[in-house]
Amino acid sequence: MYPHTSSLLPVLTGLMLVFTSCSSQDDPTPEPRPVRISLTASAGQGTRTVLANDGSSVHFQPGDALSVFDFEGTNQKFLSQLSKVSRSATFTGEAMLNISKTLFAVYPFDADTRYYYKGNKHYIKATVPTVQKAVKGSFDPKANISVGSFVGNSSQSSYSVTLYNACALAEVSISRSLKCHKVVLSSVADTPLPLSGTRFFEPYQPESVQQPENEPENDSSSDQFPDVEVTSPSPYVSLVAPDGEVLDGTYYIALWPQTTKVSIELQDAHGTVIKKRTSKDPVEFARSVITSLGSFQ
Repeated sequence: MYPHTSSLLPVLTGLMLVFTSCSSQDDPTPEPRPVRISLTASAGQGTRTVLANDGSSVHFQPGDALSVFDFEGTNQKFLSQLSKVSRSATFTGEAMLNISKTLFAVYPFDADTRYYYKGNKHYIKATVPTVQKAVKGSFDPKANISVGSFVGNSSQSSYSVTLYNACALAEVSISRSLKCHKVVLSSVADTPLPLSGTRFFEPYQPESVQQPENEPENDSSSDQFPDVEVTSPSPYVSLVAPDGEVLDGTYYIALWPQTTKVSIELQDAHGTVIKKRTSKDPVEFARSVITSLGSFQ
């Protein structure tokens, strides 16, 4: 996405199926096959992929990529076909498909993102970076995760998907005179809650999204997620200025939705705390919502 002023964008992941035995040799389950498909992505209401100058527009740019999870649960990389910045984008790639099933797309692409279907629920395992690059008037384009779903099958090659933010955004304004190089936002509840790092979450799906009947479970639907032990949630998230620069203006931090007491620290180039504030009450950071943390002069 185009790093400007933004909208939280969404992420697609496909489901893995459990094969059932055929009741008749005349009606075998079709074998999955690789299908080259195109996927036109747009942002749902309130979703931010990148903040544009008007504070609401969504922009994609050439070279953008997202994940599509296919029939086998493989994370397939789909690339945009844009030649210039646009409010919607068509991504193309190859995925293993057969019978009708829900597929998920996740933006931005991350090779470590995973998809699971367990107990009749969809789960995405993804990472909100603990250290994020400061982008004036926007957020780190690799930090704000968005997810969307569509029903795919082997007889169709063109689809559309609407992406919805999985993250919340915290807004902070900083004066250049402070010579701030880093912002650290921490959960300071009695039991700190994860603001960043790797975790499982259920992607938002509006009721209007079509769902296939009798959605089959995939091979990952065991009592435990196969790699649950490698999740690494963190109770803090930091925003770092580019080398040689100081923070000057309004910035946005992507984080997992939580309601928690927080502290915010501004640090100089040597890690010395310049300013610090701690909330008296829990602050709600809601999915796809910008929460202001105030201005520092």
